Amino acid sequence: MNRKKKTTPLFAKIKLIKSITILLILILVITFGYFKIFKKDPKTYVVPNAANDSLKITSEETIVNKIHEVNKLISLQLDLKENMIIDNSWGDWEVFKKIQKIHYYGVGSYAVDLSNLSKDKVNVDKLTGTVTITIPKPQVDSVTIDRDKTTYETTDNGLLRFGDIKLKADEYNFVEKEVMNKMKDKLNDKKIYDQAVSNTKDNLKNILQSLTKDSSKISINIEA
Repeated sequence: MNRKKKTTPLFAKIKLIKSITILLILILVITFGYFKIFKKDPKTYVVPNAANDSLKITSEETIVNKIHEVNKLISLQLDLKENMIIDNSWGDWEVFKKIQKIHYYGVGSYAVDLSNLSKDKVNVDKLTGTVTITIPKPQVDSVTIDRDKTTYETTDNGLLRFGDIKLKADEYNFVEKEVMNKMKDKLNDKKIYDQAVSNTKDNLKNILQSLTKDSSKISINIEA
């Protein structure tokens, strides 16, 4: 006569604990795998089973926030030089001539204001990972004269003129203003502007490279 084995309360408790433990381990493994694959970054994730398993896709919001960290992008700085001639002659007679040349040196820069870039200026192609951004065109940001480098040539005097040319404060300020205007005109040269545009695109790509593994997938357009 066969006897059925009785399940003791202790054995049933151990069996229940083992089942719960196995279930918890299974849940932890599934959860860890999910976060490993899909939650690499709250705004950035890798698409599984894609043709390119390293394809990184970033949201427009993440890109805009990254650009706003820059605020203003200095795309070009250029050393400038301008020569001015101060003529204090009396008429056209050579004997009354009084001329002095002044050499001014300074630095000019181009910049792009990115502080107000909106999300509609950024487009992310989720299939290819291509990022297209439209930004304002670079503008002449500043022109600064380095007064420590300003040099004055010896005054060229006619036979009946003596001493150096002494400018009053308002005259000196007027000359400096003219110098800065001439330096700005040089900065507006097309070749210099084109270099500023090229630098802007390269610099912005470098800034955004942390958000996409392939910088060739970043396209920067300049507003008209």
